Amino acid sequence: MTIIQKIIGIIYMLAGIAKAFPQVEDVKEVLINALEANHETILEPLTSWLVSHSTFITIFVGLALFFSGLILYLNKFLIKTTISAQIIMLICFISILHRAYWQIFIIDGFFIIISALIVKFHLQPTDNSSISSPNIQPIKR
Repeated sequence: MTIIQKIIGIIYMLAGIAKAFPQVEDVKEVLINALEANHETILEPLTSWLVSHSTFITIFVGLALFFSGLILYLNKFLIKTTISAQIIMLICFISILHRAYWQIFIIDGFFIIISALIVKFHLQPTDNSSISSPNIQPIKR
């Protein structure tokens, strides 16, 4: 599972870096398409706000993706918290973008499933049976 976690971490870091290059992924264009698709829905005001603040959203999402991927890659701390935040972020992406990009169900759904499996792996108790405890004998009097 550690290998998968590292691969997912690298993918998140690359996705975060890609946000800085409109040639790779133009976040403003994606949000404009979402705004058109969300016209006259409950998501229109939120999507409109996201479009009007697209530069901030691009920077914020790029940094969030990069640093959450870095935490997954390093496997040092905050794994469960990071993955929980990633799942929430992915659900938000799906909610806002699904009318414009149906593929998001497949792509982000895959990442949600993998993330849940990583969390499950980290919630399993560690097997300490390989650690040999000293054979302590009671003192005879």
